[in-house]
Amino acid sequence: MKTLRIALTLAVMLTGAPATFCADTVAWGSVVNGMRLGIGLGTASSETRLRVLCQNVGAVEQDIVISEEFDNLSFTVTAPNGRKYQVFDVRLLGAPPGPGVVITARPVVAPLNSRAIREFRFSLRKLICVVDRRDITLETLLQQRYSVRAHFEIDTTAASAAPHPWTGRMTSAEFLSRK
Repeated sequence: MKTLRIALTLAVMLTGAPATFCADTVAWGSVVNGMRLGIGLGTASSETRLRVLCQNVGAVEQDIVISEEFDNLSFTVTAPNGRKYQVFDVRLLGAPPGPGVVITARPVVAPLNSRAIREFRFSLRKLICVVDRRDITLETLLQQRYSVRAHFEIDTTAASAAPHPWTGRMTSAEFLSRK
């Protein structure tokens, strides 16, 4: 009876294990001006999402400036044969082209204390690449052993609205899903 209780307890404990034990790790890039960029996978409800993390590894608070369209954040994937492709967010591709009324969104200033991390999540189904003239989701490419990197860049003009601006270009390490 005691053995059965131990087995049931262990089974209940391991039921929550996939989120912990099977989760991919974060691929952190090099430190640039006290900040570093990481990339990995995480879940939100039933969907796997691409996680992008900015971490202040410096001793003082720094602000990152983020535009509403995330145009200072980009992704590239690398095929198993070494060929690189740009990643597009389908939500941004739906914007109407041509002249018209353009409402510029104010950038968001995200303060990061020392050692703090700011995380952004993106649907793998909403990020696409054009490979051999076909739109393929990042979700599919990661399953086909493609790797992905994130790039985040803020220049001094964009950072001028922040009290403790961080400027520079960070790149995450290459992320290859284990799934």
